[in-house]
This record gives sequence, structure tokens and C-alpha cells, in this order.
Amino acid sequence: MRGSDLGPNYFTYTSLLSACMGSGALEYGSCAHCQIIHLGFHSYLHIYNALIAMYSKCGAIDEALYIFEYMEGRDVVTWNTMISGYAQHGLAQEAISLFEEMIKQCVNPDAVTYLGVLSSCRHGGLVKEGQVYFNSMIEHGLQPEEAHDFVQNMPVFPNAVVWGSLLSSSRLHGSVQIGIHAAENRLLLEPGCSATLQQLVNLYARVCWWNEAARV
Repeated sequence: MRGSDLGPNYFTYTSLLSACMGSGALEYGSCAHCQIIHLGFHSYLHIYNALIAMYSKCGAIDEALYIFEYMEGRDVVTWNTMISGYAQHGLAQEAISLFEEMIKQCVNPDAVTYLGVLSSCRHGGLVKEGQVYFNSMIEHGLQPEEAHDFVQNMPVFPNAVVWGSLLSSSRLHGSVQIGIHAAENRLLLEPGCSATLQQLVNLYARVCWWNEAARV
């Protein structure tokens, strides 16, 4: 392509960086970075995000951070990519600090953000912090269906606190089946927990399932 009349564009380099990331080809990725600067494509947000991802995946987390800090405009993908990069390198505190900065910058986190943060907590052995961030995920408006899917695939083994948070969210949104599933799992971890049983009663009352509420 470089020797033809058909010149590369920023989509070309996004694809190239993705290929370098997938194969761990740091040298080729760095060469692509030089070409991107030379051609003036480095001002594109997608290119910045792809560079951060490539350097993170290829083990050059300092280069990824340099690009992140150099950027003037960032979107949620930018923050997610850098947080995930820290998680992959076992840098739990750095990932958490970046997440807190993201919140201060009024960037709304999504499920991918929390996946990166919780993964960092898991690798760093930060169990209590992981529970706090899961609760924060619920508070930031993740719907029960999304939260349930997240729990099923989360990198931190869900404990009673996590299931309790999901049950509370289900009660607020009237998501009965997900709430029942959350209650059952919490009761497996904390048999006879009165708080769980009360939440289950409140969930049934929320949707007018009076017979089920009475049986609890």
C-alpha cells in the first residue's frame, strides 16, 4: 500500500495496531506509531486509544501511560483501555487511582471500566476494595440484567456482599427472577440470613407476589 497510489488512512493504522497488539509485535507497533506521527494521524482519538491498547498488550505500560497523559481529550474507551492495561500488568493501586481520577473528571464508567477495576482488585488481593467497587457499579445505574451478567463473568468470585447488592438492585427495579437467583446464592453463603429473607419479602411485595412473600 505504501508503494501504491492508495495511501493509508487512520483506519488502516487502527487495524495495523490491532494486529500488532494481537501478536505482541511491539517493534512493528512502534514503527507504525512513528508513521502515524509523520502522517499527522496521531490527533485522532481512535488512534490514541489503539496506541494505548497496543503498548499495554505488548508489555510497554510506561509508553501507554505517556500517550494517555499526553492526550488532551479522552473518552470512556481511553480510560478503560488504560485501566485494563494496569490490570493486565498487576498494577492494582494504579488502576484504582486512575478510576478515581476518572470519576473526578466526570467521566461515567461502564461495565468495561468495572471489569478492569475488579480484575485489578482480584490480582492485587484487594477483596474489600473489590466489594466497594461492585457496589459502586450498582450505584452508577447498571441495570439488574447487566449486573447479573457481570456477576456471572466477573473476575472476582462473587461473595455474599455482591449477591446482596444485586438483590437490592433487583428489588428497586422489580427484577424478580434475578432477585431470586441473587437471594438463593447469598443464602448458600449465609444460611438463614434474616436481612436476605427480608429483602426477598420486599422484592415480592414490590411486584405484588403476596403468596410468595408469605411463604418466606
